Amino acid sequence: MKALATLALLLAVCYAVSFWQAGRRAAEARDTYPPTGQIVQVDGRNVHVHVEGQGPDLVIIHGASGNTRDFSMSLVPQLADSYRVLVIDRPGFGHSDALPRDGQSLADQARHMQAAARAVGGMGPIVLGQSYGGG
Repeated sequence: MKALATLALLLAVCYAVSFWQAGRRAAEARDTYPPTGQIVQVDGRNVHVHVEGQGPDLVIIHGASGNTRDFSMSLVPQLADSYRVLVIDRPGFGHSDALPRDGQSLADQARHMQAAARAVGGMGPIVLGQSYGGG
């Protein structure tokens, strides 16, 4: 019984240390890579939108585990001469807050990002989704 209690305590300590390290690394990443665009509010949640260029609106949506930096480093500057490019961090990625568990479907994400695009003046955009962002 004593061995089981010791094991449980050891597992609890390992969990606490892991949780602390993950939080520290997340804070370090936020400080090292701040938002490149603006943060808008949609339904009380932060959404990061990087806007660059002039012309017809073009919304670019990154894939799974990505963020706006997937495109803002190289592709966006190439498109900015012909389009007003809006790159949006999907809910729960980059600098955008996650949606509630009961609202994480692709349709929910699309509605959320559509509202973010409207918040920065995006109307009737061309939409380009990469990988999972294409859903």
